[in-house]
Amino acid sequence: MNVRRYRSLNFGDDNCASSRYRILAYVDGLRARGVDILAGPADDFSAWDDLARLDGVIVQKKLFSVGRSRWIRRAARRLIYDIDDAIWLPQGRRHHWWTRLRTVWRLRTAAAGADVCVAANRVIAARLEQWARRVEVMPMALDEATWTPALRPAGSRDVVLGWSGAPGNLRYLEPLEPALVSLQQRHPTLTVRVVCGERPRWTRARFQHIPWRPGVEAEEVNRFDIGLLPLETSAFAAAKSPIKALQYMASGIPTVATPLAATRELFGDSEAALFAEDLPRWESAISELIERPEERERRGASARRFFLSQHTLSRGIEFWARLLTTS
Repeated sequence: MNVRRYRSLNFGDDNCASSRYRILAYVDGLRARGVDILAGPADDFSAWDDLARLDGVIVQKKLFSVGRSRWIRRAARRLIYDIDDAIWLPQGRRHHWWTRLRTVWRLRTAAAGADVCVAANRVIAARLEQWARRVEVMPMALDEATWTPALRPAGSRDVVLGWSGAPGNLRYLEPLEPALVSLQQRHPTLTVRVVCGERPRWTRARFQHIPWRPGVEAEEVNRFDIGLLPLETSAFAAAKSPIKALQYMASGIPTVATPLAATRELFGDSEAALFAEDLPRWESAISELIERPEERERRGASARRFFLSQHTLSRGIEFWARLLTTS
């Protein structure tokens, strides 16, 4: 077998969700298909002269200086730029005009220099298409063998609302507290579970906090009956493809979500999600799923089917194998 060798200059290390789900998850599967990816954080890389000896270079979301991007372009036989969120936009703060200009110039240089840009959704792809010669969309994916639905016994057991995510994203979940308090007043046995490295700063809603640790997510998400996916209504959030949406879908549970562009795209034409724009709608949508177990089951089944058709790791491996072995 003629092995292709690529260096992936990742945005972060193994603990960085972006690098883990966009690159590292595919390394073993691609090796079996004749593609060897040497992956590590871009900030730790120093063997720049070695890039010219490889079949190609992947830059995973990192925005190098314009000079470094141009150097990589000259050295690389083939250059691929992968991006899964709107890194050019500020997150929760204003950017100085010079920071905005520099960031966009770096993004433009990265996109224009790449042979192929890979975007997680159409929102990001549309931005890259201003400069890139070729853009392909590869949605976020999960290992379908690890993420499987649990058998949920029928009957009158307590309904579990769940959220799983990083501490930095608790700011999206915490504003739901008034709706959750109202729901718990109407449904006294309702359980709320939060899988996270930190506790939400709630003072009135009753909840169970499950500290995050490696390997715990699939088991814990399978304890949910309904997944929560609140986001802020910002341009940055509108380009996010939240991995928790796939975790819920893969586990065969329905989701209540904020209706943003890339989030809607992630759920596609499935019936996996109910969308809620404000607290009354969040309460109404969640209440409907609490009170109608048959609707939860129907939407959960739709979620799993759609996940298997669009968001599996095996589908992602085939995408990357094709991209990295053909011109």
